Amino acid sequence: MRGGVKHEENQQDIKDILKDILFGNQNIKADVWGDGLQLPFSDSYFDIITHFEVMEHVPSTEILFKEISRCLNIEGYLIFSMPFVYQNHSSFDISRLTKQGIEALCQRHKLKVLTYSSTGFGTTISQLTNSFIIKNIVGFHNNSSSLFRKIITALFATIFLFPIINVVTLIIDKVWFDSAYANHHYFLCQKQTI
Repeated sequence: MRGGVKHEENQQDIKDILKDILFGNQNIKADVWGDGLQLPFSDSYFDIITHFEVMEHVPSTEILFKEISRCLNIEGYLIFSMPFVYQNHSSFDISRLTKQGIEALCQRHKLKVLTYSSTGFGTTISQLTNSFIIKNIVGFHNNSSSLFRKIITALFATIFLFPIINVVTLIIDKVWFDSAYANHHYFLCQKQTI
């Protein structure tokens, strides 16, 4: 019986965590707030640093990587991703770097690229097309569209358009993968001694 109680408690914990993730929780606070261009940590503080979809919003990727390298232990890991061929997605979306640009940035800051991967041309077509449909046809970002019109067009897009687009572009990626048109880069780097 005790095991059953423990199991129910764990399931409740998981439900609470999922609820917090999906709907937010005002009681959860960040441990540290800081600026990526002036990280509030001492030198060699971390074994692993991660950031995902951050670089395009930073005014100086050079300073960001200088700070990351400073805060990372020797032989520590940096794991990150950033968009490349991607729509403008905020009021402060200011940069896109090529794979070679990111590799050069890493090299300047003593970070050796261990692994690189990317999405392909098909994924890029899918992401851009679906985003265009959501923004311009469904009208989620258009305040003048009625709620009824948004719901009907969203249902139509979800049931008919998105599956067709996603299947066709998945086939494109399987048949003709081309990272030159990637919409995302993914990197695993390690800090070097020299």
